[in-house]
Formats: sequence, structure tokens, C-alpha cells
Amino acid sequence: MKLISFQMQNFRGYHDAKINIEDFTTIVGRNDIGKSTILEALDIFFGNSKMDQSDRNVYYPDEDVKLTAVFSDVPDIIQIETIPTTFRDEYLLDINGNLTIQKIFSGSAATLNSKDYILAYHPLDDSVINIHTQKHSDLKINYKELIDNNNIDKRKSAPIRQAALKNATQLDAGMGEIPIALNSKYEFTKEISAEISKYMPLYQLFKSDRKNTDKDSEIQDPIKAMVKSALTQNDVATKLNKAFLEVQKNIENLTDRTLEMLKTMDSGLANELYSEANEPDWSKVFGFGLKTDSGISLNKRGSGVRRLILLNFFRAEAKRLLEESSDQKGIIYAFEEPETAQHPNNQKILIQSFLDMSTSDNVQVIITTHSPQIAQTVPSEGVRLINSCQDIQSGTEAVKGAAEELGIFPDIDVYNKSYDKMLILEGPDDVEFFEHLFTELDKLSNVLVIPAGGAGSVKDFVNYNFVTTLGIRKVFAIFDGDQAGNKGISSIEKSGTAIQTIQLNKSTLEFYLPYTFVKKRLSNSSNALNESINADSWDIGNDDLKLNKNQKAFLKTGHAYKAFNVKDLSQTSQTELNDIVLQIEEGR
Repeated sequence: MKLISFQMQNFRGYHDAKINIEDFTTIVGRNDIGKSTILEALDIFFGNSKMDQSDRNVYYPDEDVKLTAVFSDVPDIIQIETIPTTFRDEYLLDINGNLTIQKIFSGSAATLNSKDYILAYHPLDDSVINIHTQKHSDLKINYKELIDNNNIDKRKSAPIRQAALKNATQLDAGMGEIPIALNSKYEFTKEISAEISKYMPLYQLFKSDRKNTDKDSEIQDPIKAMVKSALTQNDVATKLNKAFLEVQKNIENLTDRTLEMLKTMDSGLANELYSEANEPDWSKVFGFGLKTDSGISLNKRGSGVRRLILLNFFRAEAKRLLEESSDQKGIIYAFEEPETAQHPNNQKILIQSFLDMSTSDNVQVIITTHSPQIAQTVPSEGVRLINSCQDIQSGTEAVKGAAEELGIFPDIDVYNKSYDKMLILEGPDDVEFFEHLFTELDKLSNVLVIPAGGAGSVKDFVNYNFVTTLGIRKVFAIFDGDQAGNKGISSIEKSGTAIQTIQLNKSTLEFYLPYTFVKKRLSNSSNALNESINADSWDIGNDDLKLNKNQKAFLKTGHAYKAFNVKDLSQTSQTELNDIVLQIEEGR
């Protein structure tokens, strides 16, 4: 399941606020505005930390705290009473077909009590309002007429319940949202809770104010987990237990001999002397610190290095949890201000790592940041700007506000304003390719060609909005035919600019280089083309034949993108590229 929105009611500074969550979500805002509060509320929702009285909004001390999460990508099939069914057939989804779970925290004790509910779009007829809390025997009695008239299998609860719910949708009361308590004393809701738990994403929070010593619990917890895993391998635990029994036997012999010697001095002093030992918890026996280069302890390294090691230790543990869990689970990584104490180069590496993680189907990333360098490279659709605890912005306004607040400016160098048309491309390689193409075709002398990204980042958004202020009559943007190209086109559409987009038919630009040209170039390196790729498949240019990073780098280093002969292009490529050039030249 994938988290798509999260609502906080009466939690700390938030009285009622909702934030939409993407695969990569970036939360921006001033200090002490409530960024970390969102991550910590999620930590409580996912059961990693507890809610206490101080988490209640001080202005509404008598109101319950409510945390509500909405999940998409719910499983197609779940098992209830060993019978396959679905959340939809059980009327447990919301009006949009998503699973909405609400946790309500109440009470007067230091730690608030939690009750969990599904907020379901459900038949409102009285005959089925409480159907999920009815036992099998009750269902057979309460819906006997329905069972008999429709020949329903009454040996299990699911067929009876589903028939009753479906029938209730036709009654006058209609449909509406109701809370269904996930109470373990009811057979059905107990099993539903278990099914939800199987698919609920893991949530891992890395906070910026973490302690930086090798005794930090955030370090020790992964080490303990590693110890437990190690004990299960190669009969280590069996060997340790055998050693324990040997030690115990030796101690018994020693105590027996000691007692005999004691009696020779004073027979009335003691009649018994025996050892009493419990088998050790081996996972607690082994204590480890962390050493780095040259045996230097972690807590003796600089704060930036300490934090970087801790952050990657955390990532490794989160990955381990995901690998050990069911493959049906996802994981949500939450990083608070990953730029803290990091050199700009490390920031760049970290954010690329996060971006790579977020492209996995079962991974989501949430970060908070004050860094312009990080914020300008994150996906624009995931930017959330907190103006106040009651105003969390998404979309175009959030991106514009974040860019202004963090000082993100366009990086397009317009050196000649006499151009009447502009062509925006995804990167420097694309610029080399198209400028060479224009020269070979003796076309487009009055077009400014610039690289402006294309992955839908905040910087791209700023660039796109900037070029429309230059007074250039017509602006085009060309994107590859792959998923990244789709995202680039989407980012332009969301920017609200008048830029006209063109998408290539082939997945990447490399497929528009002549096949024999590329094959010859790569044959002189360790990055030769795969033997399965021929001229025909190259001309089709499907995603699965893409060049790898090393092959692309080799072509780039050799400036292959401006060294090819246009006449050597396939007829398919020549036709498509000629049409694109003509479209830009005519400004249509």
C-alpha cells in the first residue's frame, strides 16, 4: 500500500491540517513552523513512538487527537476466514477506492489511549451498520431470509456479509462514510486488522537532532538486530548453549567441592551450596562500538562524518527491515534536514540517492529541508510549503513559494535576446545533438537552444517560468519517449506556462544516432553493444534496449552527439526529426 495523504487534528500546533504525499515529498517552511511535527505524527501513527498529553493542541485541551492516513494500491485479494475476498467487496474503502485509517487518541493519563478505525464508504441502512462486528452465528440468524431466498453459502461469514451489504446498497438509506472500529474482540475486525498489518508500509524516521555517539540507541538497535540474525546462522546459538551447559557443569563441580571443604571446617554452617544460572540472552551478551578509518571511534570524527555514517547506517537498517518483511510491504523513509552538517557534494549525493530510492515501486521518501541546493533538484510535484499550521500548500503555489523562500533562481544564460524562438532540451547532450542536426540541415539560425533539465524538478519549474518572461515569441521543449520524458511534459503542464512540448517516439536520444556509428564507437571500448541489439531493434528504440551509464558516458566523452552524419540516420529517424525541425521553424 502507498501513503497518499495524512491529516492531523488537534496534534500540537495543528488543529486540522492535511498534507498530500507523493513518491518523493519535500516539506519546506520557516523554522518552528511545523515541518518536523508532520514526520513525528507519522511516526506515532505507524506505532514507532507514543502519543502523550503534551502532543495535544494547547488551545483545544479537551479534544481528542486524530491522525488519519489514506492509502492507495490496496491489495486485490485478502484472506478472511481462509476465504479470498476484497476490501471493496467488504465495503471497507472510501469513496475514492482508497483505504482510510484513522487513529483517535484520548484519555487523561500521561500516555493517551488509541483506538483505530476504518473510515469506509458504506451502506447506511440500519440492517448492516454493525455487520462487521457480528459473529457467524449472528449472521445466520439475522440474515436467514436473505440466505434462503438467494441460496447463499452459510458455512462461512463472508458470503453472508457480502450479500447483505450488496443488498443494502439498493435500499433507501443510500451510502455514506461511517467509522468501523478495528476491535480485536470481534472475529472479523481482528482478521481485517491482521490483513492491514500485512500490507501496511514500514515507516523509518531519521531526525536531525540525533545523538552522535557510538552508544546512540539508533546505532545500537541495528547492531542488536545484526547480532540476532548472526545467532541464527551456522548453529551459533546451539554452540553457545552447549558452552553454557559446559560452564554450568563445571560450576556445579566447583560448588560441590567447595561445600565439602566448608563442612570440614564447620559441619553446621551449610548443608547445601548450589549454583543457579539462567541461560543468557545471547543477543545482549555481545556489545559493539563503531570504529572508522585507522581504528578511530565514530564519536571522535567530525559532526558531518558522524551524521553521514549514522544516516547510512539507518538506511541500511531500513533496507534490512524491508527485505525481512513480506514482499507485500512498502517502506517510507523520512529524513529530517538531510543537509545538516553536510558538504554540498555530500548533499548532492544524498539527494540523488533519495531520488533513486523513490523510483522503486514500494518506496516513498519524505524530507524536510532548508537547503536551496537540495530543494531545487527535488521533484516539483512533491513540494509542500507550510505557511502556517493551518496552511499547507501543494502544486504550483507551493513550488513558487518554496523557490522564493529558499532563493532558487533560474540558471539559464540568455546571451542574445534577438531570438524569436527558443528550444528547451533535457541536457547538454541533447543540445549538442540538435545544434549539430540544425547545422547539417542548414536550418533554424534564429532559435536559442538551451538545456533546462526535464525531470520535473523545482529548478526546471523555475526555469520554465523564467523563459516565458523573456518575450520570446515561441518556446518549444523536446523530451525523450520514456517515463522520464512523460514526467517532464507533466511538469511543464503543471507550471502553467505556454511552452509547447514535443515528445520523441523513441525512448532516448541515443536511438537517433546511426546504429553503425554507435556500434563502431563502442566497439573500441569495454562497453560494446549487446549482441542481441541489431539495426532493426535499434531503430525501434524500446526502453529495454537503453544504453547503460558507462556507454552513455563514453559517447558523451567522445562528443558523439555532434559527430554523426545526418545522412546515416535511419529513414524513420530522418522523417521524424525533419518533421520536428519543420514544426519549430514554422513556429506551429
